[in-house]
Amino acid sequence: NTNNLKALTAVHESGHALLYILNFGLAPIQLKSNIASTASYGFTFSHKIHLTKSFILKKIQVYLAGHLAEKVIFGDDKTSVGHTTDWKEATTLASDYIRKLGYGSVTNSVITSITSGDAEKFNTNIELSNEEIDRIIQNQIEITTNILEQNKNLLIILSKSLLQESSLVPKQIKDIMDKNRIECEIENEDFVVYEKYASLLEAL
Repeated sequence: NTNNLKALTAVHESGHALLYILNFGLAPIQLKSNIASTASYGFTFSHKIHLTKSFILKKIQVYLAGHLAEKVIFGDDKTSVGHTTDWKEATTLASDYIRKLGYGSVTNSVITSITSGDAEKFNTNIELSNEEIDRIIQNQIEITTNILEQNKNLLIILSKSLLQESSLVPKQIKDIMDKNRIECEIENEDFVVYEKYASLLEAL
């Protein structure tokens, strides 16, 4: 690993981690920059997330944030091609959002393949849902880029810390966030992230 590769990976993984922290208020359990590939797992979704309409979009943003962090720090023409898996995961979530969960204008389940010969029983309009999936990704790219731009100094601090240490534990990540007045809690890997249903109900 050259210094250039380490710097690239540190920024990429810090982008993922920063959006995870900002969106879910939690420090990732694993944050590393000593390897770089589409299967390096330098950053992982540390906790189980109970998916909701809102959380799906936030998780898409986390997947997009690695590549977009490279763009914010290094410029568009210097972004790497190591985001293939991230983009695939983001697109899968967006597809489920529209086709399986009915959160878009298509309020039923869209079937992508029919083997039983009774296609008339199902919604098979893939092209319509493709357009919506693309719009979701485009919207989340814009939102994620704005978040990274607004927190660029923090992204740089986190990236440089990761570059120097090669690996950050939750306590180190929380210390960085505390110094910058960003909410960041530490939970074990069995913790499940839920919407704040109890407080919402109590407030009624």
